[in-house]
Amino acid sequence: MKFIQSTLLFIALSVFTNSSAAETIWSVEPDFRDKKARKDISGAACSPSQCIAVNDETNDAQFFTLNAQGITPGASFTLSADKNEIDAEAVAYSKGAFYVTGSHGLSRKKGKKRATSFQVLRISGHTVTASNRLNEAIKTVEPLSEYSETRLDENGVNIEGITAIHNRLFFGFRGPSINGDAFMLELRADALFSADDPLLPVLHRISLGPNKGIRDMARTSDGLLILSGPVNKEPKTYQIVFWSEKTTDITRLATLADTGKGKPEGLLLLKETGNAYHVLIFSDGLKNGAPFSLQIAKQ
Repeated sequence: MKFIQSTLLFIALSVFTNSSAAETIWSVEPDFRDKKARKDISGAACSPSQCIAVNDETNDAQFFTLNAQGITPGASFTLSADKNEIDAEAVAYSKGAFYVTGSHGLSRKKGKKRATSFQVLRISGHTVTASNRLNEAIKTVEPLSEYSETRLDENGVNIEGITAIHNRLFFGFRGPSINGDAFMLELRADALFSADDPLLPVLHRISLGPNKGIRDMARTSDGLLILSGPVNKEPKTYQIVFWSEKTTDITRLATLADTGKGKPEGLLLLKETGNAYHVLIFSDGLKNGAPFSLQIAKQ
């Protein structure tokens, strides 16, 4: 197997599960195009025919294809012509469309509110449609509403995950973390992209532990995989857990021991079998996301 140099330099994330889940480093050839974007990949999703990677530093996304333990980046395209970045944190696919979410949070350093960060985009064919109604829903749901005007450094609202189950969109919040709970907000996609249909948001509490939030999510046959990580800098642990809305309980499947050089922020489910999940992880802060795959036993 051929590895690009940056991937060889990727310091391995140790994986500990109840079974042996060994990582496999993936190649990326050629590099993702934009120098800034390729080091800040924040999410990826696939339709039956194509995959998209997004980043939180530019307003472009890029198609890519998967092959045997490798990624081949393709054409890039613009998500927004606005000069301000949209802060794309995650992407999901469902029913013929990709959905990209902004952070819906204040800027980290100065606490500024950029309108472009408070959007959800729907990509259907060559058409990109924007909705700014998610923040409307956040403002109506406690305790999210209490933290909606607070910076992430102070445990404020910040979205980093999205997944979809048919017409339902699930948004995963990195912050806030309250009494060991992280939060996920569920809305209907058709309502979110309507002018005034009732949003009827549903809040889910996820018991990830103190100061831990959701970094990304992926749909499975009977629930969701959640990539969790620190709200801010501590604790520096990243885990993959399983959540089912039938029980609302979580099952911890894998713990990733981060070395500090990369922050796992993208979770892509490659394959699901009767006894295992095969997932691909992308890390923010490393060239091309330094992707690696894991096979994780179901429990």
